Amino acid sequence: MDPKQSARLAGLVEAFGADPARWPPEERRLAALADSLDLAEAREIDAALAHAGQPAIDQTRRMAAMSRIMAATSVPGAMARPRPGRVWSAWAPAATALAASFAFGIYLGSAGLVDDLIPSFSMTQDTAMLQDIDVTGVSDLSDLIEGGSS
Repeated sequence: MDPKQSARLAGLVEAFGADPARWPPEERRLAALADSLDLAEAREIDAALAHAGQPAIDQTRRMAAMSRIMAATSVPGAMARPRPGRVWSAWAPAATALAASFAFGIYLGSAGLVDDLIPSFSMTQDTAMLQDIDVTGVSDLSDLIEGGSS
């Protein structure tokens, strides 16, 4: 027998028992190969389970439990607690407003629309703005650092 078929057959016996009538219809073709396996233990388990009865359910205890469950869900405010997966919905408006203001600030800064609102430095101070420096010419930078005129 093929090891793959043997493993599949062992899985079927473990899941459905030794009786091929309880196996899925498409797997019953492996029943002929089941004779080669030792199914004595699986047949004993099947026989024990066949003689086992259904557990008795006490209807009064069942109804008492159901009424407790129904009473707990009918209390006002019992369902008002937020579910763990819904926490984000409380923060979504604030997060959206924050992201929109951040994007709007980047737009205003990059478009130069707020340049007049930024305090400018006095021309008498030795300061240089980044746009005033020509990074392609080293001599211009050294003139600025040494205090020369450009």
